[in-house]
Amino acid sequence: MVYTDLDGTLLDHHNYSFAPAQPAISALARAHCPLLLNTSKTFAEVVQLRKQLDNHHPFITENGSTLCIPQGYFPWLDQAQTKRVADGDQQYVIQHLGPSVDTITKVLHQLRTEHGYQFTGFSDMSPEQVAECTELPLADATLAKQRQASEPMLWHDSEEALAQLKAQLQPFGLRILAGGRFLHVMGYVDKGSAIEWLTPHFQRKFPALTQYSVALGDSQNDLKMLETADIGVVIPDAKGGQLNPQGKRIEIAPAQGPKGWQVVMHQLINEILNSHSEKEFMHG
Repeated sequence: MVYTDLDGTLLDHHNYSFAPAQPAISALARAHCPLLLNTSKTFAEVVQLRKQLDNHHPFITENGSTLCIPQGYFPWLDQAQTKRVADGDQQYVIQHLGPSVDTITKVLHQLRTEHGYQFTGFSDMSPEQVAECTELPLADATLAKQRQASEPMLWHDSEEALAQLKAQLQPFGLRILAGGRFLHVMGYVDKGSAIEWLTPHFQRKFPALTQYSVALGDSQNDLKMLETADIGVVIPDAKGGQLNPQGKRIEIAPAQGPKGWQVVMHQLINEILNSHSEKEFMHG
């Protein structure tokens, strides 16, 4: 399985294009290898992107807070007492791993009132303001506000105040995770724990196949994902910096965004296909 971050990784940091990575995306599809989007974006944002990618696999949203599984993909989950969401004719089983966004914003706003913290959350912003600070088109910014289990925010206060807020969130089961553009307030979950939740379901779906996981990311909120996978691929960030994960095997992409994604995935696809039978590689 290939798990990938989106902004700054599969998608260009400035224009949100995945075009440079299309050859490797197509190669994964031909090999029937699941490409699983693992992102801070919302369900509403990702379903639109999946249509562009012609992707039909489960995906992870809001930094591991929510798993979105097409109905029928893991049939044993279809009857589970979990939330369901529809996008046109496609039904999804939704598994929340963290508190709801309503709980998160209630706690945040209460602490801001009590202590005078200076921050602006997505819940404080209009779609136009979200569009301005994300450089997203207005329609996409509107989708970005449709959150289920996390609250991104811009921090305008001191580092001391941020440390204090982090400590005050802990009793509520909440924490702050740094992303590429924003701080994300969420439960004690991450992109890596979401992979761990999905892994036994893929093992049950494909019990005869040896499975390998590759994860690609560029930001601090990708760190646990890179360390959880069999192969973690570090994409240099938009400022030229890079993460230093401690995983089973770590690769460094030679370029930012989808260009670096393409180079590394092309190499890994050839490596895995050459060292394992096609049957063994398929689906995992």
